[in-house]
Amino acid sequence: MANISRLGFGDHFRPEWILYYTLADKYQELGYYTEGLKAAQKCVEIRPNDIRSVYALATGYNLITRAACSDDRQEAAELGKELPCSNPTDERLSRAAVDQLGSTETAAVQAIRWLEKALTLNPDKQSKTQLQMELHCLYTRFPHLKI
Repeated sequence: MANISRLGFGDHFRPEWILYYTLADKYQELGYYTEGLKAAQKCVEIRPNDIRSVYALATGYNLITRAACSDDRQEAAELGKELPCSNPTDERLSRAAVDQLGSTETAAVQAIRWLEKALTLNPDKQSKTQLQMELHCLYTRFPHLKI
């Protein structure tokens, strides 16, 4: 557990949370979005008011919205954001995740929900700026979702 402490998790984190958090991160990194969502959801179940858990889940949904939009590369370029799907496997996996959710819009709604929850969990200044930027990008791509 000494290695975990050096990563900033400390002793107050339950080992199963650390496992699911790491799985969520790695699954997302590798493009396994459905699996990443499941792992991030377990993080939220274990620590529902932990900003890292909530942000991991928001990130999972947000990655699905961006990766599934491979047809919108021009729009992404205009927004100044590179889409993370750079290969056919990534696009296939993201589309499979969208199929399970029902639509890219469903993923966007969930990403917004969890990003907004993260803002209520007292983020530091840098994290708050990041959360607001991600919300702005989602609302730019899905303006009809803005309340």
